[in-house]
Amino acid sequence: MSFNRFLFLWVLILSVVLLFVTLQTQPKSAPPPPLKLNHYLCDISDSAATATLNILLPVEAMVAPLANNFCHSKLIGENYNRVEMTWLPRDQWRPQDLFSQSYQVIASRPRIMESLLKDYQLYYQPAIALGTYSIYLFSNRENPQLSAEFFESVRFGILKDRHSLSSYQLPISTIKKSGADLSRVTLVEYESYEKLMQAVYDRQIDTAFLVGIPAFLHKLADRSKILITDSAPAGYWYFSNAFAEQYSNSALQPLFDLSALTAGKPQ
Repeated sequence: MSFNRFLFLWVLILSVVLLFVTLQTQPKSAPPPPLKLNHYLCDISDSAATATLNILLPVEAMVAPLANNFCHSKLIGENYNRVEMTWLPRDQWRPQDLFSQSYQVIASRPRIMESLLKDYQLYYQPAIALGTYSIYLFSNRENPQLSAEFFESVRFGILKDRHSLSSYQLPISTIKKSGADLSRVTLVEYESYEKLMQAVYDRQIDTAFLVGIPAFLHKLADRSKILITDSAPAGYWYFSNAFAEQYSNSALQPLFDLSALTAGKPQ
């Protein structure tokens, strides 16, 4: 082998080695942030503020009517230029979000707030009542009954969220009160009200307890149903201390109107 050829091969090998070392020592680019599939974000037009109003909700169904109100509010635009709504099952809520006041507004019940943080009232106050709502048993079976025999013969859909009054706690207590053996009831868990309702609609399950919002009542209009209650307590809108100092409850009351949700006008 000639000297020049040997030198060429040596330089080639050295170049490959140096390239490999360079690639290994270069800082790796950070992975892209995960998609936020449970967030809704909107900007408030003509706002000179630079802060984001963060709202925590237990269900996605509350987002549309609130967005219609908040995203066009000059009142909110005085202090915030952006609104971010997050909906999470309550078993995913974190105590640190309360004592750090990560959210200015939370839709919840007193027992949920206290289960997260015993002294939550140091950071949040119940400001505006959410009122009451109805709960129905929907069924793909004809003539459903609140009986042990019925419950033990159906596929029964519930939410994974153990804090849900309508689609976990109430159905479980109703099944037990009927005298049914809970171990003999086929329970199927779902992540959200929407998925639970869709499972009834698609006949993947026989029965479920669902809130009586018009969107559900309309889609399941041809299914059998029993009114379980028309006065389930919905809880309160809780305001962080800082947010409560910025606005009066009376001024904010119209913004928290959920009539689009309860009067059959889901957006």
